[in-house]
Order: sequence, then structure tokens, then C-alpha cells
Amino acid sequence: MFSEPGKYAVDFSIVRKDSIYHLFHIRGNRGVFVGSHNNGSEEDIGHATSDNLVVWDRHAPVVPRGTIGSWEESKVFAPDVLEKDGLYYMFYTGVTRYVVQSIGLATSRDLFNWEKHPGNPLVVPGTWSNWKEQAENDQPAHCRDGMVFLDSRSGHYVMYYTASMGDKRACIGTAFSENLIDWKDTGPTFIEDDCTYNRMESPFVFEENGTFYMFYSGKGKRSDHWEICYLRSDSPTGPWEKPPNHTLLEDWGCASQQPIFDGQRYMLFILYEKVRTAFHRGKVSDPVRMSFAKDGTVRLEEHVSTSVPRRKATFSRFYSFDRTEDPVGVRSISITASLHLDSELLVSDVSCVDLSCCVTVRIQGDEAGISFRLDERGDSGYFVTLVPKSKKIRFFKKIVTGSFDGSFAKQSQFGSELIHENGEELIQERTLTRIAEEGPYELKVLAKREFFEVYLDGELVIVRADYDFASGHLGLFACGQAQFTKCELDHLDLHAEHFWGKTKD
Repeated sequence: MFSEPGKYAVDFSIVRKDSIYHLFHIRGNRGVFVGSHNNGSEEDIGHATSDNLVVWDRHAPVVPRGTIGSWEESKVFAPDVLEKDGLYYMFYTGVTRYVVQSIGLATSRDLFNWEKHPGNPLVVPGTWSNWKEQAENDQPAHCRDGMVFLDSRSGHYVMYYTASMGDKRACIGTAFSENLIDWKDTGPTFIEDDCTYNRMESPFVFEENGTFYMFYSGKGKRSDHWEICYLRSDSPTGPWEKPPNHTLLEDWGCASQQPIFDGQRYMLFILYEKVRTAFHRGKVSDPVRMSFAKDGTVRLEEHVSTSVPRRKATFSRFYSFDRTEDPVGVRSISITASLHLDSELLVSDVSCVDLSCCVTVRIQGDEAGISFRLDERGDSGYFVTLVPKSKKIRFFKKIVTGSFDGSFAKQSQFGSELIHENGEELIQERTLTRIAEEGPYELKVLAKREFFEVYLDGELVIVRADYDFASGHLGLFACGQAQFTKCELDHLDLHAEHFWGKTKD
């Protein structure tokens, strides 16, 4: 995972040279309002290297913004890097003080020293878009997030980028080139007619088993709402269709990349954060593995990195607290092959900070799942539960100071959060049609400092960040009857460099 103290990272590109991965990314000032256009942020492109895609060394930034009056006088961002004949091409977005966006080029032989092309900018949309040389009412003239794909069938390079139609519908524009310098506008390749999305950003296109995939970030009407979505086609220029699982990750994940290294395709993405009630751009995620079903749909799976050692933990005993008759009463329960619960929260004697916990659960009642970073009595902490009746997976936290009666209070709206009257706060929930029967289901939680990944039957379904609980006990929870088997726990040995890239001298 990568970030830089005091900074945020957003749209990025990864390229490998001599077994070293180079990360280039938007580099902005943490805490600066992200909607402000002339705010002294995103003035150069960040650069880091790694030999494992997990632990990164920071280097001096590259490609600074241009001089006053230039096409890139205000900001530079959204790099995309590719190599041709030993020369590296970085396509990036430049912005004027009037919020006009265009795409230009810088080149390098060593990935550290870059030279801007004298003919910049190279790409702007045609008259089909709402792009203008002078933006109106401080609204961006959209032409950003360029990504270049080599179409092996035609030998042409295709650039995909964020644009808007003349009627302001979100779309992905395209341009063609034979030499990476001279580009011809070829119009939109996909127009989003679903107006619940007002943006399509950060496109990334690749070919897998004869099918072309386009990943992008879909932004909804809520200011904090992002989704990582994908389309597929028989041609790199479309038409594109939305697969059944069109939305892979909901809320706070964006700007994904799907590079392939040594025959394995990975996905990395930006995970947004929220500190207290403030919405922040975030960090570059650790990689997850991608697999492709026979019907061509995509599945995200855990990538177990050897750079993060794991220590097996054993827990054979849980504790149940009697919260109604005797506030301090406690009974211990041993777990062997399976554990049956009936409307209980059990707290283990194992305390963890960074962990990987996996259980198999069968649910006969209303809901059941894993709790972690609990206090000793289980009154406060995180919960991940499955609710078959509503086909939902829920990730929430509880901060309870009063009595606990095992029931959930009715939700009420409080600001942008869903708060329960008994201290439960919903972090995220998703509706998944596969959660329809009692199971069994394999439920897995990875807690890595303030970042959490939730897997259902081996597939990544939730990623979020939260800061309220830094450590605590592991637990199992059921509302109604449930059966738990195959409880497995690993401690993750994380270190500071896993989250904060080191400065390379």
C-alpha cells in the first residue's frame, strides 16, 4: 500500500523495468478541498518504486506543472506510462487556470528524467463534446485521464479518456495514433445513459482471452460515492456491454489499473478515506488478483504477498457475557469442529491489530458473521455480517456505552452516516443475489491498519477505511441460529513502510 505523509495519491500508472515496478501518480496536498481547481495542489507527478507491489520507496516527483499562461499552468495529473523501443511515454493531463483540460506527453529513457513534448497538448476532444478552450462558470472542460492501448489487430494506438457529451452525459472519448505523437479524434466509444452516474473517469483497457475489457470509475450524484465498474466488448472500439457484475466495488474505490505481470493479471486501485467526517483522497491499494469465469465475467481475489509475513494464531476458547441478569457474568465456550450460536456475541481470548480471519458459516437465523477489534466485553468494535433474508452483506461498527439487549435499533439518518440508536454505525452494505439461502458461506476479513477488505466465498466485495478501533479481540456473532466451522486466523506482520513509502536517498 502506498501513500506519502501529508499527501494523497489518486490516478496512477505502473510500469516494470528491470524487475522493478515504477509507480507514477497524482500527488496532492492532503486536506485540500478536492473540488477546488486553483488550490496549489497536484503540481507535479509522484514517483515511487517497488520490487513487490506492496512496499514502496519514494523518489523525487517528476513532470512539474507549466509556466503561467501555458496549457498546464494550474495542475498536472493522471499519468499513463508505456514503453516503445526503449523509450517511455507518459501521457498526462494539464489544466489551465480556467479549468480547461488537455492531454500532453513527456518521454524518458530511465523513468527518472522526463522531457515534455514541444507540441503539447496533443489531444483534445472534437465538437461532439462540451469541451471549450475557455471553460464557463468554473466548470471543467473535460479531457483527462488518458490511457493508451495498442490494438494488435490494426497496429494503431487507441487513447481512451474522460470526456462529456455536448448534452453533458458522461462518456469515454477516443483518439487514434500510429506513432504516439499525432492523434486523430475518433469520438466517444461509450456514452453513459444511466444518469445516476455523472462521470466516467480513469479508463483502463486490456484484452483477455479474445475479449476486451474497459474498467473505469463511475461517480454518482453523492459527492463521496465512487464505484469501480467494467465493460466488455469483442472490439477495442466497442460497442461495449455491461456484464451482470458490472459494478465490482462500491463506494470509495476508484482509479483502478489492471496490469499483467508474469502471466497474472492484478488490480490495484485508489482507496478513499474518511477521517472523522471529512472525505479525503487516499492511498494506492495493495494488489488483488483477477480471474475470469467461462462467461467472461471478472472476479477479484486475495493476493497473498510474501512481503507480508503471516503467523498462524490458534483460538480454542470464546467467552459469552450475560448482559441481562448479571452484567459481569461470563461463561467460556470451547470450539472444536463447529460452534452453534443462538443470538449471541462471543469474544475470543485472542487480541489482534492486523489480521486475516476466515470462517465458514451457515445461517438459520437473521444474520451472522465475524466481529473484530472488540473490547473485552464485545460492546464496541467492527462487525461483518451476512443477512440472507435481504441478500445483504453488512460492515458496521458499534460504540455502546449502555446496556446491550442483543437487538438492533431502527436506523436514523445523522449527517451522511447511518446511526443506530444503540451506537451502531453502518460503514457499508451491499446487496448480492448470491446471499439468498442459509449457506454455507466462506466469510473472510483482512484488517490492515485502518484499511479493511471483506471477501465472500473468495471474492473481494468490500474495501473501506476507518480509524475508530486500532486493535482488539476477535469474535463471532449471530442474531438467531448459526453454525460456524473452519475458523482460521492469521496475524499479519505489517511494518510502517507497508503503508508509508520510504524516501529513497
